Amino acid sequence: MASADPGDPLTAILALAHFEVAWRMMDDNDSAFLSKAAIEGYFSRRETAEELVRAADQWQTQAQPHPRALEAHHLFGAAFYYSGHHARAQRLLSGARNRIPENLPWSVASLTPGRCYARVRRQLGVD
Repeated sequence: MASADPGDPLTAILALAHFEVAWRMMDDNDSAFLSKAAIEGYFSRRETAEELVRAADQWQTQAQPHPRALEAHHLFGAAFYYSGHHARAQRLLSGARNRIPENLPWSVASLTPGRCYARVRRQLGVD
């Protein structure tokens, strides 16, 4: 992430790594998904939230069209939603549209990731 150029959505690799850590927490708990409270607890840790802010800002400062931009919107948007940074999540998820990734990030919190994503969009007022 640190070597990515400003505007490169590959900075979202940091958010992906955090969701993979959360994904492993599911295996440790032997569950199909994590509770929203567990994910919020993980992402709201100060050091995690701060590094995600830096990574997202690095991308958004000079964001360019890119095939991975949709994934970056979802990864950062979900991370900020779970960390309680709802204004950031709202801005990012506005760019994500209704199409969702197959697995991460929405499947961490739900067996029905499409419904989870739709619920988050409604909560944040994203149309």
